Amino acid sequence: MSRTRHMCKRMNQRGFDNKLMSIIEEFVKPVSCREGAYKYCLNKKTIQQVLDRFNQIKKQLVNAHDKGGAVVVATPDGLQITTYRPDSYRRPKRKR
Repeated sequence: MSRTRHMCKRMNQRGFDNKLMSIIEEFVKPVSCREGAYKYCLNKKTIQQVLDRFNQIKKQLVNAHDKGGAVVVATPDGLQITTYRPDSYRRPKRKR
């Protein structure tokens, strides 16, 4: 999302960086405030919800790490066909 000079100036004045703006855009639902305009409100309640979601994701990633990872096979249009562990299948070596 592009930013106006005004937005960049206010970010600098208020100590907000691009990383925080990216987090807000990705995890906060926009609310309509004017015709065609939206606002993203990051308050304590929303921050706690995002932190809870990060904790859930961390648990899932640790679980996948313990299993050695995961592979998903999908078609180009996004239909997921199967899943397996990366080390679960090894082709037999050919005899020469």
